[in-house]
Amino acid sequence: MAELTVMGEYQGPGERKTAESLARDLPGSWHVIAGRKLSGPRRDDLDLVVVGDHAIFVLDEKAWGPRIELGDQFWRVKGEERRNPLDRTNHLARVLAGQLRSRVPGYGSKVRGRPVIAGIVLSHDTVELVVGPTYADGDAVVRLADAASWLRDQDNACGTGLQAARDETIAFLLGLPGREPKPERIGPYQVMGEIEPIETARCFHAKDGDRTVILRCYPMHGWGPDASSQGIMERERLALDRLEERDRAWQIHPSFEYEARQWIVVPVVPARGKSLATSLRIDDPVREDGRLPQQVAIDVVTDALRGLSEVHEAGLVHRGLYPRRIFLGRGLRVKFSDFYLARVEGEHTIAPQMSADADPGVPYRAPECRASIANATPASDVYSLALALSGWVLGDLAAEPQVEAVRGAIARTLVVGPVLADCLADDPRERPDAATAVTRIGQIVEAMNKERVTVGETDAAEEFRVGGVVADRYQIKESLGQGGFAHTWRAWDTSAEADRVIKQFHDDAAASHAQQEYKAADRIRHDHCARVYDISRDKPGYLVLEYIPGDNLRDFAAASSPNSERYRTIALDVLSALAHLHDRNLVHRDVTPTNVIITPEARAKLIDFGVAGRPRATTVVGTPPFMAPELRAAQGATAQSDIYGFAVTMIYTMLGRLPYAGDPARGDDDRERLLPPTDDERQAWGPLGEAMLNVLFTAVHADPAMRPASAEELAVELRLLDEIVAPKGERLVNPVVDNLRGLYRASSVGNSGNRGLDDEFAHRTYVPTLLDTELLPAIARGELRLVLLTGNPGDGKTSFLVKISERLHQDGARITSENAAGWRMNLNGHTFVAVYDASESHDGKSSDDLMREALDPALAEDPQRRTVLLAINDGRLLQFFTDYEDLYEDDAREVLGQMSGKPAGDETVALVDLKRRTLARRPGDTPSLAGRILDSFTKPEQWQRCESCLSRDICPMVRNAAELRGPAREAVEELVATSHLRRQRRATFRDVRSALAWLITGDRSCDGVHQARERGMDLRRAGDALVEDLAFDPRSADYLVREWADLDPANTAAPDVERAARADRSVVADPTAFGDRDRERVQRRLFFGLWNSGGLGRETVRVYRHLGEFEEALLGSGKRPEEIRGRVLLGLSRLLGAPGYRGGDLAVADQGAGGTWAVLKEIPATEFSLKRVEHPSQYVEWRPDALRLDHVSRHSLTLTLDTFELVIRAADGELIGDSAADSVRQEVETFAAALRRSPANAVSIVNPAGTARRAMTVDRRIVLERA
Repeated sequence: MAELTVMGEYQGPGERKTAESLARDLPGSWHVIAGRKLSGPRRDDLDLVVVGDHAIFVLDEKAWGPRIELGDQFWRVKGEERRNPLDRTNHLARVLAGQLRSRVPGYGSKVRGRPVIAGIVLSHDTVELVVGPTYADGDAVVRLADAASWLRDQDNACGTGLQAARDETIAFLLGLPGREPKPERIGPYQVMGEIEPIETARCFHAKDGDRTVILRCYPMHGWGPDASSQGIMERERLALDRLEERDRAWQIHPSFEYEARQWIVVPVVPARGKSLATSLRIDDPVREDGRLPQQVAIDVVTDALRGLSEVHEAGLVHRGLYPRRIFLGRGLRVKFSDFYLARVEGEHTIAPQMSADADPGVPYRAPECRASIANATPASDVYSLALALSGWVLGDLAAEPQVEAVRGAIARTLVVGPVLADCLADDPRERPDAATAVTRIGQIVEAMNKERVTVGETDAAEEFRVGGVVADRYQIKESLGQGGFAHTWRAWDTSAEADRVIKQFHDDAAASHAQQEYKAADRIRHDHCARVYDISRDKPGYLVLEYIPGDNLRDFAAASSPNSERYRTIALDVLSALAHLHDRNLVHRDVTPTNVIITPEARAKLIDFGVAGRPRATTVVGTPPFMAPELRAAQGATAQSDIYGFAVTMIYTMLGRLPYAGDPARGDDDRERLLPPTDDERQAWGPLGEAMLNVLFTAVHADPAMRPASAEELAVELRLLDEIVAPKGERLVNPVVDNLRGLYRASSVGNSGNRGLDDEFAHRTYVPTLLDTELLPAIARGELRLVLLTGNPGDGKTSFLVKISERLHQDGARITSENAAGWRMNLNGHTFVAVYDASESHDGKSSDDLMREALDPALAEDPQRRTVLLAINDGRLLQFFTDYEDLYEDDAREVLGQMSGKPAGDETVALVDLKRRTLARRPGDTPSLAGRILDSFTKPEQWQRCESCLSRDICPMVRNAAELRGPAREAVEELVATSHLRRQRRATFRDVRSALAWLITGDRSCDGVHQARERGMDLRRAGDALVEDLAFDPRSADYLVREWADLDPANTAAPDVERAARADRSVVADPTAFGDRDRERVQRRLFFGLWNSGGLGRETVRVYRHLGEFEEALLGSGKRPEEIRGRVLLGLSRLLGAPGYRGGDLAVADQGAGGTWAVLKEIPATEFSLKRVEHPSQYVEWRPDALRLDHVSRHSLTLTLDTFELVIRAADGELIGDSAADSVRQEVETFAAALRRSPANAVSIVNPAGTARRAMTVDRRIVLERA
């Protein structure tokens, strides 16, 4: 009998029956775990997790029945449609696998294969399953009676890899927190079950009577300081109202707040049909040999573009199109979903309010709006739709498409291809609008119907000879040799003016081989893969391929001496190519030394995709010495078999022999018996080469499950290798590392120190604020009667209430009552009452009960000597005093008044809004709150234990802490300040502590560093270990770090930095080897003050080039206000129709001017004033975060950091005519329109020839003079 562990209550009798039945029927070594939830920002619930001997199973129990018809998106149960639960369960399995790999010691290096498996268990006793036509999920749905047997079979098929980390895995799973009860109802809707989430939203399948809906539940907080989350969701409804009659969008019902979970709920009625992503996955419409029928492609692309044209005609810009938001309905009619990002004509833009991580469609955004959807225009929608359609037509919808490769591939597709390629132009002005694209496709189809070209046959024997010309294009230069399938030639492509390789196939059988190679290679676009350009379909035909100068790896090795770094570069190039193939569900199947070409620059390219194909193909193909055992046994090719061929190739070329016993040519090879490097071989290659060979030998294990799980995993291990000399010391563990990891939002060790002051480390690193120095003394003196602490989770409300209790205790107060909800204390007859979270119910009492209990004096208390301290969110506070205004009339009047912005009328009532607090630097505030938190984490005494550690010289945590005590500290201050000024999200204490903990540890452990050193690996070589990389890692689950990824200095164009770095031998020994990774690293190091050359500073690589000027204006230092006002007016003038204006006033183009004349109205600069936007607060640290340009007419324009940056760039002449400037014009046009109605004393008139005259009033006369 398996061990059963349950956290909390079962969620229904079916779950209990399933858990207990599995525990009874499974072996005693197994473990069944119920009622946990994943760590991470969304905390997804897990129903059942079963740990077998070799695999882990994520199971979702359903009591549905008695008859279920299985489908792709929906299952039909009792005549009702319910969402396919496998989508969510597969998602949970992927998330859990990633957490195990990154957070369980030894799991990532020891566990191979696919050890986390998703499944659905149906607990209905007489359930009948019917497989529908769209069902494509295999055997992952089982009846409870068959579940134990299914689990054992799956477990036995997974090898033995889990055993090496099984105990640690179980410990991790048991340490996960308990789940919350699933809501039975959300508002008026009955919840049927939870389904796959959409980015930040948890999603539920629900019903309202007979109507089926999807409830998208977004968090109330995190949308930005000035955003109304309710308003953001209402935007989608407004957009869809405009499209209601056009049948191009999902229906959406009014959103509402679900207070119990702090959600904004958006009910969506999904359209019938399938997304582009689902269409491709289930092969519907059917593709012939992987190719979409031409007419289907024409129909869908045309209708999609026509639909987008209708969206734009309705005054909308979608701004979020990607494959999962584009649906094929009945008759392949295209519809669009998720309009909550849309810009609605006549409405204020949502862009400055949205958090950067709120949209999963970012990889499909157009270049001009990838950083911010504020820059999106209809042309941006055209780009996103074209990118999604191109991937769908080509059969390759990548999560992060390589646009250049897609553009090149789709351009070769008949009819729709050239139009879609034009829609993918980098410059939005070169893209056709959606309606024009539809017209162009129609014209191409019409021309094809009129013209039929018959191509005569050519004399192949005459063409294929040195000096011959193939297809009037390829001039044959030399023969490169013959093989069993083809004769290979080098040819000159007269159209492309480049060398090419032509494979001339011998016969019809070989032509079929050509078709296979073309289909495989045509999908591949990668720097380290040879490209295929063309195919002749006339049998026997030919292929046109990329010509790569250089030697194959076999010949290169024979002519070169051992060089570990050079061979590591070659290995990483080939692994990069293989990873690209595997990501596209392809395997090469013939990785050999002769199929790797080494260029004159000593870089590697993988060639010959003649036998490439889908995984699990059982045809025995390849070169025997390099074929994996399972491939030779016709068990099917996989990524692991490619990894095997790669590793044998590298070992063979490094050692001059195969890594296993025997010889395939003699037939006595024994792949089970490996021959490790001899002492002489190790000595010849040195310490680094020896470490490389040790890693490569792990990839030639006869059992595929014992090899690295992926090409990327093997590449990471090779990249980390170094010649490590260990200093004297001990193998130590610093507890500070795990203390910090516990602060990181998605830590693998769980979270601690994140609520109140719940551990010793939280107390040790507590940073006092104005709450402690100004508010706490006033409370202790009894001067305040009611203190309301509002803000977001993590703002420090609970910690402050703990500090108050500590202070009162020190002053001699006694506790009269205390529980998890709060406390009540008495000091010399004065009562203090605190509630930690008055927004939530507790121990059977509603939040209203807790509030009233705190506000109403107990019998023994003096009503005149009481202080009530409440931590509460704004919505709950407003609701309470609105509902109970008659009971607490004076307090309600005062609280509601302060909430509306009125000054305090009762000095004994303090409303403290912690959302206004900034942790960034302020005038005269050195260091900032964030800086003081960082100091508490990095002070030397925290890291003293590491001084005698054996791994100290290669430990990334020790290095990061040292750098953050020194030169990198100022960069972190700037990042925190930039996040504050962007106004996307007000960082809380919890946010900053989490981000800084990530910057120091990267969620790595001391044991992980020791284990890496023992394998010859230096983790500082990893791309995600040092502070300059961690700060911009978009894979981090931390909100701030994901925002900082938008500020990555590696993404800025800085040619001066690259030139200086190439000349610096400490950066790269060989300037010709300076690559993208070197450029990224040096620009990040420059930003963090860790590298400098030639006087270059952080400002050289800032994304916001005018951040310094903006901060000077806000903090009252630097340039005079009049000078900054002049630059702002100049930039606005150039954005509002006067690109060549050089005056000192505001020039606004007169929209009434017609023809080719231009009239510029000049509004004097003296009529404008530039002020800081200030919201001072007595008890919280605050700073201005925006400027306001006021006109004497009382019209004003708020300048945020983003607006200021674009305006000042326009003033410098940088953005004239570009799409970002168009977006800014939309933001400021309302301001300009109001000013056009103001009188002016002068205008500039520009005639069609460009001559400018200035008209002004002088002594009540109009005078005309040259401008």
